[in-house]
Amino acid sequence: MQARNLVSWAYRVAAFGLLMAIPMTAKQKDDWKKYELNVGNIHACEFTPDGQGVVFLYWNDHLLSGKPWKDVYSSHVAIWDFRTGKIDEKLNWDYTSNNQGDPWPAESRYIKYTADGRYLVILDPGTIRVLDAGTWTEIRKVVYDPPKEPVPFKGIIWATVGFSVASDGSRAAVAISSSGGAGGGFVRVYDLRSGGVVQKWRLRDGVFSVSDAALSPDGQQVAVSWLPSEPSSDPETFIPSGADNIRLMDVKTGETLSGMNTKYFAGPVLFGPNETLLTGSMNDDRTGYKYDTVKIWDKRTGNLLREITNLRTGVHYRLDFARDGKLLLGYTGTEKPVENFVTVDTQQFKIWDFASGQVVASSPQFGPNKDEIPQMQLSADGKFVVVWWGDGFAKPVVYVVPQH
Repeated sequence: MQARNLVSWAYRVAAFGLLMAIPMTAKQKDDWKKYELNVGNIHACEFTPDGQGVVFLYWNDHLLSGKPWKDVYSSHVAIWDFRTGKIDEKLNWDYTSNNQGDPWPAESRYIKYTADGRYLVILDPGTIRVLDAGTWTEIRKVVYDPPKEPVPFKGIIWATVGFSVASDGSRAAVAISSSGGAGGGFVRVYDLRSGGVVQKWRLRDGVFSVSDAALSPDGQQVAVSWLPSEPSSDPETFIPSGADNIRLMDVKTGETLSGMNTKYFAGPVLFGPNETLLTGSMNDDRTGYKYDTVKIWDKRTGNLLREITNLRTGVHYRLDFARDGKLLLGYTGTEKPVENFVTVDTQQFKIWDFASGQVVASSPQFGPNKDEIPQMQLSADGKFVVVWWGDGFAKPVVYVVPQH
């Protein structure tokens, strides 16, 4: 069970062989239909640009020797046509571990298409791979090294907590935090054409840990969310007054352009339409769910424009847009205290009309992994939602959004 200490939850970052695929459908509340991918060890998913398939990354390992230790992990990228169940393998690569305690298997993976669908960008531990999405040829490999700075405590590592790609695939932003918090974090922007680092920030003063980072579609700005070193004394405001736990930064100069105080512990950040920035909570204390709104900001001034609310369970951990910016996806699951810990209680999501803030669809409760907050993505046309669990144990599911 992935447990989080109830007392210190505010200061911890959520560290977060191929079988035949069988499409499955189920008659559920509101006619929700689903397709399940029967493949194990999946660690990242992404809808294809046409929304008709899901690209996924999985791996299997082959222990060659126990003394000395030698374990070979084979990473695979494939496309799943969820309607037919067909899987099309595209490429693979190997990683050799000589350390039984190697953190490589637990590190985060990400897959991102560019807006025009021409390129697929994969963040694998140690490497950013840029693929031609038409031929599946690897056209560039960018070395991604963890920070050289020592972690603040023994037994924790620097971990990737966010990854974002510019619309044209020219740049990528990576957010890095210590797996146990307390060391602040880093944000880097990479030039995916040259392989170099365009800009980097070390977030330390007043910063306990970094939560997420988003790169603007044109690659010129980065928004970052973080947890403060000191909590607020106000029971209805988790962030101290005067502390901007969201920063919008200029990639060229490195300067901070604007800041926002979300009042809650901010997690996901998204660039929205019409010069807006969206933030979501990473609160797992159900007594604070009523404060966990999606906040829409004027990114230029830092002024709060409006909020999308979900009073009973809040909106936290995950946000995503349809390509045209008209539909917004948010995670509305709940957590519960178990002795001195917090664990997952229910898993669910909602879809809103972004302009009006009205709920378009509310999913049934789902699983099967009840011990981890799921990852999720809305297809470009807003007709499907893919849900997966980054630990690789639970199998991804595509939900068909009921059309109202």
